[in-house]
Amino acid sequence: MTVLFVWPAREERRLPERLQTLLETHARFLERVATVVEYGPPPARERRVRAAEAASANLRSALDRLRGPHPDVMAAVVAADRLRGAITPLRPYATSGLSAPDLRTAASHLDVTAAGLTSLEFDATGRSATGALDSARAAVGAGAA
Repeated sequence: MTVLFVWPAREERRLPERLQTLLETHARFLERVATVVEYGPPPARERRVRAAEAASANLRSALDRLRGPHPDVMAAVVAADRLRGAITPLRPYATSGLSAPDLRTAASHLDVTAAGLTSLEFDATGRSATGALDSARAAVGAGAA
């Protein structure tokens, strides 16, 4: 019989990695929406929505398993949920008024922030991720208004 123990310290060390995944999946989501805005709906567009939702749920689940609170990381999860909430109701994206260049710029910013998380102090990773996600939502919101 094999027993696996999941120590909270291991979960905590993986939070920056999970934040990177959160940002990267949301960047791919924005890029997919930009493609739909420009060229019409591809048959697999919902896959990106589900991947972004899964990254958010995965990080939220990891936080639930930890003993100590991580409000900065939870703020990033909430910011990701707000970003998706600002975009997904606008289906079909091709007629939504969203700007493909704005979506691609926001996606690029999320990718750059995700790549930079490894060089940040642990406590700054959640704040950085939240800021990037909120900036993406603001850019998208400005294009859809």
